[in-house]
Amino acid sequence: MIPKVSIVVPMYGVEPFLNKCVDSLLAQSLHDIEIILVDDGSPDRCGEIAEEYAIKDNRVKVIHQKIVALVQREIQEWRLQQVSI
Repeated sequence: MIPKVSIVVPMYGVEPFLNKCVDSLLAQSLHDIEIILVDDGSPDRCGEIAEEYAIKDNRVKVIHQKIVALVQREIQEWRLQQVSI
């Protein structure tokens, strides 16, 4: 089943803010969501933290790829009713 809302969170140098961001998204009243955390080659622990969230909650997906390349490759495959960037 395709979730109603997909939230794409690019990550680069945001380690101090990442937990608060993801926890806030996971606490939303709408549960039919997917959270796509995109590790944009961040030099900090963003990718590791994201992987920990993906293990804990199946709504969280992690992609380790530059965001520009990701958008170019994936946007045609996403089956979305609405896109906000």
